[in-house]
Amino acid sequence: MTNAAETNPKNQLHEEAKSVVLSWLDSWDNQQYLESQKFVSKRMLSAVSFKEIKSAITERRLNLGKVERRKLIEIVPHKKIYNFLEADYLAFVFESKYSNSKPIRELVRVINEDGQWLVYSDLLLEDGQYE
Repeated sequence: MTNAAETNPKNQLHEEAKSVVLSWLDSWDNQQYLESQKFVSKRMLSAVSFKEIKSAITERRLNLGKVERRKLIEIVPHKKIYNFLEADYLAFVFESKYSNSKPIRELVRVINEDGQWLVYSDLLLEDGQYE
């Protein structure tokens, strides 16, 4: 017998997107920058270069230290964010602990581009965001 969650197309899309998000985070956690580049949205790259993305994330990671744990706490679907084009977005919110920080919340947002989930943004959340 098939589990209803397994046949739900929404759950399958979330799992596909989650796989991309976890691969993205893992590549940064392990300093595999070339690996991470393949997960970046073309729309994101039209606004900012990969060199700028790498610089911002590596600087943030240097300050935070090494990731000790990360737990997915919420998935938030969006059709429109800020003044960006309307599209299918999923925001993955994690509670994370790094060696040089108190627990923090991270948000990795993906966009569906031509049937493929790709990373659109990677942010640290301010207190109270997405709670």
